[in-house]
Amino acid sequence: MYKSCYTPSENWISRFRRSDCDPKGNMLSSMIDLRREGKNSFMKYTSILAFLAFAACAHAATLVFDDFSGASIDTGKWSTILPSAGASILQGGGVLTTSGRAILATASEYPTPYLIAGSFTMLNDLEHFKIATRTDLSASSFSERAGILFAFSNDGNQISIQRYTSAADWSLLALASFTLTTGETYSFDILDTGNQVMLAVNGVELLSAASTYSTGGHIAFYSREFSGSSTSIDQVSISSVSDEASTGMLLAFSLILVLGVARKK
Repeated sequence: MYKSCYTPSENWISRFRRSDCDPKGNMLSSMIDLRREGKNSFMKYTSILAFLAFAACAHAATLVFDDFSGASIDTGKWSTILPSAGASILQGGGVLTTSGRAILATASEYPTPYLIAGSFTMLNDLEHFKIATRTDLSASSFSERAGILFAFSNDGNQISIQRYTSAADWSLLALASFTLTTGETYSFDILDTGNQVMLAVNGVELLSAASTYSTGGHIAFYSREFSGSSTSIDQVSISSVSDEASTGMLLAFSLILVLGVARKK
């Protein structure tokens, strides 16, 4: 019997953040709670519930954490790539700012599955911000990095997941409209299991896709546009997750399908 953290009066997001819960039992009771609230709540939250149940209750081990409060970049955690004369990476004021396609990359490679979390603020109206996973950091077209890309388009008001090798060899895995505002801070959670990826923004918006594509084990953050465009990031963490948690994720998505069909009847 799985242990649940379910308390009817407790906010469902904070419920998932508790460290003493079992992801499977907590997820089951919370999905039942949402079904009681009605169709709109159920359809809006079941997929993100599965994501947060998996992410927050997987008892992950932290691989990297940085709040960028130091005077300089921690070279034990990060390496930098400046692909052009206009590229820059600056740390100050408790944030790290990447400009002109400058790349902040993990100093080490990490195997999947892992969870990446943090926040970003796009500082220019035409900015595109990207997070790359499963990358060897080799340069590709327009200073992109080959791997799985999580893209945030400020001028297009879109978020997407891409499989990228070059401008001539890439595919769009998932796409959604999402209003982005210059100067506003957004939180993100990325789950990469090695064959499936998921993206949550502000704990609400969710994209998911299946792909085993990989060129390496680095994780990178970068401004996608040339000089004059930049993004600040903060509170970045990378955590490993267990095989048991991966099993919980599969159970979660199976339940979504079953309960979703039942709701339509």
